[in-house]
Amino acid sequence: MLRVMLALVAVAWAMGGSAMAQTIHAGDLLEVSVYQDPKLDRRVVVAPDGTIGFPLAGHIKAGGRTLQDIEEALKGRLQKNYSEPLNITVSLAAVGYQNTGGAGFD
Repeated sequence: MLRVMLALVAVAWAMGGSAMAQTIHAGDLLEVSVYQDPKLDRRVVVAPDGTIGFPLAGHIKAGGRTLQDIEEALKGRLQKNYSEPLNITVSLAAVGYQNTGGAGFD
């Protein structure tokens, strides 16, 4: 029983690690959370040129980078606007997202 539990933990850990190492591409939908300023939380689509636009940070290259790379780039651009260290999370919400509706990403 212990071996099974350890195997499940190892698989879950490996999957989490591979998600952070995934390379982002044009059309991917990213979920960005800034814990110190929830007004900045949003979903952004990676543009055909591989960039994302984000308030207070401008345009950042996302295509060809990992989620962790994008988090670090956002922190670097946003940190000057805050006195405390930022905690930013970027996750992949959808691969090759196609917005067929109105302005929202619901």
